[in-house]
Amino acid sequence: MSTGFDTRALYLTSAFVFLGLLVSVIFAYRELRGTRGLGRFVSAYCALIAGTGLFAFRDRIPDVLTIVVANVLVILGAALVLEGIALFYGLTAGFRITIASALLSAPVFAWFTWVQPSSQWRTVFSGGALAVLLGAAAWTAGRGGHEGGSRVLDFVTATALGTCALLFLVRAALVAAGRSSGDLLAEGLLTVLGPLVGILSAVVWTTSLLTNANRRLTHVVRSQTDLLTNLFDVARVTGDEASLDATLERTLEAVRSLTGAGGSSLLLVDEEGHYTRGLFTTDRKVLVPERAEAEAILRDGLAGWVVREKTAALVPDILTDPRWKMLPDPEKRAIRSALSAPVSSGPVLVGVLSLVDSRPRWFNEDQLRLLESTTAQIALVLRNAQIADARMRATRQKELLNEILGISARGTLSEEIAREAAEAMTRSPEGFRASVVLPSESGRLPPAVDGAGSRSHLAVPLNHRGQTLGVLVLEMTRSRAFEPADVSFAEALAEAIALGLGNALLLRVREELTRAMVHDLRNPVVSVKGSLELLRDEPGLSETGRKLVHAAEQNAKRQEALITGILELSRLEAGDVPVQRVRVPVEGLISDVIRLTTPRAGARAIELRTELPVELPEVVVDTDLIARVLENLLGNAIKFSSLGAGPVTVSARSVPGAVEIRVSDSGPGVGDEMRPRLFQKFTPGNLTGRGAGLGLAFCRLAVEANGGRIQCEQSASGAVFSFTVPVAPPSAGLREQDSAALLTGES
Repeated sequence: MSTGFDTRALYLTSAFVFLGLLVSVIFAYRELRGTRGLGRFVSAYCALIAGTGLFAFRDRIPDVLTIVVANVLVILGAALVLEGIALFYGLTAGFRITIASALLSAPVFAWFTWVQPSSQWRTVFSGGALAVLLGAAAWTAGRGGHEGGSRVLDFVTATALGTCALLFLVRAALVAAGRSSGDLLAEGLLTVLGPLVGILSAVVWTTSLLTNANRRLTHVVRSQTDLLTNLFDVARVTGDEASLDATLERTLEAVRSLTGAGGSSLLLVDEEGHYTRGLFTTDRKVLVPERAEAEAILRDGLAGWVVREKTAALVPDILTDPRWKMLPDPEKRAIRSALSAPVSSGPVLVGVLSLVDSRPRWFNEDQLRLLESTTAQIALVLRNAQIADARMRATRQKELLNEILGISARGTLSEEIAREAAEAMTRSPEGFRASVVLPSESGRLPPAVDGAGSRSHLAVPLNHRGQTLGVLVLEMTRSRAFEPADVSFAEALAEAIALGLGNALLLRVREELTRAMVHDLRNPVVSVKGSLELLRDEPGLSETGRKLVHAAEQNAKRQEALITGILELSRLEAGDVPVQRVRVPVEGLISDVIRLTTPRAGARAIELRTELPVELPEVVVDTDLIARVLENLLGNAIKFSSLGAGPVTVSARSVPGAVEIRVSDSGPGVGDEMRPRLFQKFTPGNLTGRGAGLGLAFCRLAVEANGGRIQCEQSASGAVFSFTVPVAPPSAGLREQDSAALLTGES
């Protein structure tokens, strides 16, 4: 068998081997679709099949096919292999190398075929071009590497390509030196060794690349599974905590940890594409962007391009991509590569997810596919978080509004309402600091509060019946601006506070009017009382006249007591009554009041009982005020109990830091509708024999002036009134005094 036949058969065998590799790549392409570079390998093997097949028909068909076209196709195949390797390892590769190789090699082979025929220089150029192209492919595979791939397989691919390139380089050098023939069908080891090593290398690098592609795809699938698992955990936690910011942070952390990105951002948009909420994260910090900054990115930056095109974008180097707009970088690090993808649920765009890193060409197509394959799940997680956040926020706002309404309802002083409302709003998790600014006595508002450390301010007037009673000032302490929903909520809070301030203003005006009126009434009543006392002693007054004078005198005394009670309540409310607190035993205080009240109880056939423990701590109180409180409660219990009803019991017990005194009776009790306002002034109740409604109001003010609290309970047998008084400290340093010396009469 001749050497020429053997060489032709070898080239035909090479064509069939490349055909088998083409089929394997096609099948792999179907299984590993989406892997970059496989399409170039298909084209490369098609070119190599045609080129090596034409080599086998040298001298049997025209030279234009077996020399020019065949050599151009082989060099074109090597160029496509280089571009495929570059794409496979995440580099940018167009068709520049392929086009340049074809345009350069075609005239060179034509020149050395017809103008200056030389098989030697054809072989030198062909071997040199193949050595350069395959050597560049080997260098790319050797330094490339990819997350999820195998460095061993990368090394095998680089070695196979490098060996093939070295062989072509050696043959070209030997031919150029005249040590070997340049004829394709000539005898010699190097003539046969070239195709053999080329076929072997092609099989090796194809097998390595496909195996590596399978490993990388497996890594992508595993990463996708891990990401979906993390997103499921985020969705579950979202259902528990309902924090949108926390969900954004967890989502970004899940994506960033799988890609190794140095930073990430997630900008949410509404149905019209307007920015609503966002977050920037690095491995150390979390930053909420300013609205203007986020809107600029969505308008001019890479995220805006993604929103408009509704497709993902991979930026190997931001310095060469005009779509990039610099994100805020808390770490002051340069950002060189970026990856951005739209987050959408069906046709609805939810936001834009972006990953950045300080290393150029850090992101690749596999990570892009990973991001694209999970954006629908991310969108569902974010939608769920938005719904949960809106629901929880509405609940928190409702609770806060109810608390402010409660403060306004029970508050009687404008300063007290303003202070408690501001404290309640600042405690709320809405993320703002609140202050209620009231006008001074001159009617002017004080200067604006210092907003150091706040991001934005919101001021809402407190209007009530056409009058501005103050200003509600909110300062956002979190890194976000006030939104329209915040403004509406602030206006609702302002209305609730203004209602309380209006009631407090009305109450203050009424109190001042009442005090002035009562003060003006006191002198005439005292004068009438004195005149009646003089008239009662007149010698010529008849018995009937004396009875009339006595009745008038009793009414005058009641009027004087009522006026005195109103004035006393006013002084207690204003804090004008001095509280002289001393250290006294509870047993003595109770026994003195029982002794004074027993005759009144006996007149109605009611038994007074005491239930006191063996030892009770001493208390520190104003004995006169507390004795009058206890006497008022006992008097009411006796007064509203039926003749001969069950006993009225006074009991006491120790509670933390105080002693609780309880007065229980067997009367009709207090209705549920009366209990909330029982201790307010002028609340006489609906029982027969009710008074002016000042006694229990006095009890509340007197107990609170002594540092205690009073309340009413309903029992099965009647009403129970209880109040607390503070326990005397071990070394109070107060003068002990006999409480009986201070109990000088009925209150």
